[in-house]
Amino acid sequence: MAGLYYALNKYGTLSWGEVLDPAIKLAEDGFVVPHDLSSVLSNYKKRLTANEATAKAYYKANKETYSAGEVIKLPDLAWSLKELKKVGPDAFYKGKIAEKIVAEMQLNGGLITAKDLANYKVKERLPVQGTFKGYEIVSMPPSSSGGVHLIQMLNMLEPFSLKEMGFGSAQSIHLMSEVMKRAYADRSKYLGDTDFVSVPLKGLTDKEYAKALLKEIFLKKSDPI
Repeated sequence: MAGLYYALNKYGTLSWGEVLDPAIKLAEDGFVVPHDLSSVLSNYKKRLTANEATAKAYYKANKETYSAGEVIKLPDLAWSLKELKKVGPDAFYKGKIAEKIVAEMQLNGGLITAKDLANYKVKERLPVQGTFKGYEIVSMPPSSSGGVHLIQMLNMLEPFSLKEMGFGSAQSIHLMSEVMKRAYADRSKYLGDTDFVSVPLKGLTDKEYAKALLKEIFLKKSDPI
């Protein structure tokens, strides 16, 4: 939340309230449930209804799933957004929202404390960069693992034409799986918050490293990692 507020103040043209108002209206007045949301709520019903708060928020009174085309209202979310509009990000880290987060953590054996929330600080870091078939890739740096391994995977995929393989073909799915296995193995081994661990960013996003990993990939068989 603090990061969004920071980015809005630095790069945005609208006020905090102007940004939040449409979301508050949708949460309060309701919105039409699309097919994909209805499907997600159906697939995760057992997990989400195990918690009283999420069951109340995302399902009907009898825990029935909302169908596509029906209207869902999120009054608790509307309340939270109004608090954020009134108080600012501190509502999330030190105010009433923080109190609710901590209470829920204590109730369910969570790890986040009031001190953790209050100590949260925004850090602006340089993005990671790479190239793919003539395009420049700019993405999130650690502590997020997404940007590093997006570039790593694209480096491995660069010599191939997924278009020629065909969308959803066995060959393209196999190649993607093998590429992702290696990127996720590296994520588990190397990635973390650079304030606390050393992350070999240049090595992981280097095209020569991608070539070395490609030597382990066979298009006709799977190789366990």
